[in-house]
Amino acid sequence: MVRRALAPSPLVSSRPRDCRSFNKKRGDRPVVLHTATFEGRLRITDPVVFTERLLGGIGPAKSYGCGLLTLAPLPARPLPLSGRRLAESR
Repeated sequence: MVRRALAPSPLVSSRPRDCRSFNKKRGDRPVVLHTATFEGRLRITDPVVFTERLLGGIGPAKSYGCGLLTLAPLPARPLPLSGRRLAESR
């Protein structure tokens, strides 16, 4: 059973997927990696599992440098994904 530690918000976006391939040895079939970058907010639903994923990475291509999580604090006044400030409504 897979335990999920993260719940994406509706404001998650992804950068275009990238396909990379390389040969480990001559004559071998190439290793093909499909990568994607996601940006947005996450809600941590299970701190223990989240810590395991943060330290160990996610996905099957971890040994090739994929599956790393980069976290940053939210700005004091969150910006929408377009980069424009929200109009204040009072």
